[in-house]
Amino acid sequence: MSKKATYEELEQRIKELEAKAAASKLATEALKHREVFIKSVMDNLPIGIAVNSVDPAVKFEYMNDNFPNYYRTTKEALADPDAFWDFVYEEPEFREEIKKRV
Repeated sequence: MSKKATYEELEQRIKELEAKAAASKLATEALKHREVFIKSVMDNLPIGIAVNSVDPAVKFEYMNDNFPNYYRTTKEALADPDAFWDFVYEEPEFREEIKKRV
């Protein structure tokens, strides 16, 4: 048979949960601040940088403005899944070899 918690025990548990919730809120705010900082750094890098997946098709999660500039294209043009390969690897044979490796 389980013992019923006393009022004091319940009150203590509520305080513990409130403290955990406050700590979680602070951690979430710190992560958001860090994310803004990292994105700001990546947006202002003097080189092109992108984060993408290639399975099954190229899909960009992030791309700074210098990335498409480096390949002499636009973000909109790179939205087409096959456009990335065409812009980055201009020689068809080499492009196919790289696609197979990736």
